[in-house]
Amino acid sequence: MCRNTGWLMTIVAILALVGCESVNSRHVLGERISDDLSEKIDGPWTLNGEVAVFHQVKPGELRVAGLDWDDEQNKFDVMELTIIVSRLGDHTVFNLVRPDDPDNPDDDVEGTWYQYMLADLGEGVLTIRGAETDPFAQAVEGGALAGRFDIKRDANGKVQERHVWIEADKTAIDAFVRGGNLDELFGEAETLKRITDDD
Repeated sequence: MCRNTGWLMTIVAILALVGCESVNSRHVLGERISDDLSEKIDGPWTLNGEVAVFHQVKPGELRVAGLDWDDEQNKFDVMELTIIVSRLGDHTVFNLVRPDDPDNPDDDVEGTWYQYMLADLGEGVLTIRGAETDPFAQAVEGGALAGRFDIKRDANGKVQERHVWIEADKTAIDAFVRGGNLDELFGEAETLKRITDDD
């Protein structure tokens, strides 16, 4: 069964990381940045009443964490992710390092995989758009990108999960995204707001 957890789902897709759909690649999209984002990103952010805390570990690498309530254990679980920040043309990309899921017996994927989000970091506002599975799955199926996709269905044949695993080299992935329609490749924008002392 597909499991979305509160704050993780909210960051939309920070997005599909433990969600029902994801686009996964072995390569960071674009070129890693070395900009210091700490003043703009460090601290708590909110979306739809959920809170996530961002921290720059070093230029170009972030950690994001949030709490999720576990009804069975009657306690909070801390959820954490690493984000590698890069640029592709004029666009900032958050490359989320896909976490292993030891509670999921179907999670047998080895090695580091990244999931892409376009990110626009303004003054106290962070807009994110997660990669859409459809265009990437179509690119894999049509041979434009090397890879595979998994579809899991329930007993009635309804799609429960869909994950795209892009195995193309970095040059091919960068060229595919650079030459594509970003409004089709990435989903609707979600906006997080920074929580300040004035809130």
